[in-house]
Amino acid sequence: MSNIIKFKSKSDIAVEFLEMVIEEVKEGKLDNVLIACKDKVNKNVLTGYCNLDEGEKHELIGHLQVDTIRDMINRNFIDQ
Repeated sequence: MSNIIKFKSKSDIAVEFLEMVIEEVKEGKLDNVLIACKDKVNKNVLTGYCNLDEGEKHELIGHLQVDTIRDMINRNFIDQ
C-alpha cells in the first residue's frame, strides 16, 4: 500500500502549482499523472491522465478520496 503524501504548492496560484509538478516530472520524480480541473466559466470538469491504465487511474482516484476524507477528519475532529 502506498503512502499518501501531500503535494501542496507554496501558493494557491494554479500556474505555480503546475510548474512545480512539471519540474518534478522533468526530474524523473513522478511517473504517472492524473489531473482534474474545473472550468471557471462553464463549471465543466476537465480530466486528463498520462501513463495510466484503468487500474492505475482507479488507484490514484482512491488516494485522492482518502486524502480528502483525511482533511475532513482533521478539520472536524483533530484541528479543533
